[in-house]
Amino acid sequence: MTYGTSIALDEHNDFEFDKNTNGFVLCRDVENFTQAMRILLSTIKGEMKLYPTFGINYPQLLSVDISNDNIEHAVKTALLKDPRVQRVQSVSIERVSRMINVSVTITTDQSASLTLNEELIW
Repeated sequence: MTYGTSIALDEHNDFEFDKNTNGFVLCRDVENFTQAMRILLSTIKGEMKLYPTFGINYPQLLSVDISNDNIEHAVKTALLKDPRVQRVQSVSIERVSRMINVSVTITTDQSASLTLNEELIW
């Protein structure tokens, strides 16, 4: 499987730096794909000026008492914009105050099935 390569991010979404090599830590393949999906799920649509359609429209979701079905639709729509995502098999949502635990199972363009678990604060 090949899902690309990028600079790895730490738990604070900062670039990971390897002090032994004086270089950035790279993430490849499934790790890179998973990191890209985490970034997508945590980005407000329009936040990245060069990519205005990237992310999820959180302000719209926050403006009303929205159903889990609408949140699920927003998550699926955002994920399916990535050409490496062939299908979103399932989305599970659990609300805890202003936090949402999302579990997503994705079929990739290489027919692999991956499950992502993310904690989103809305």
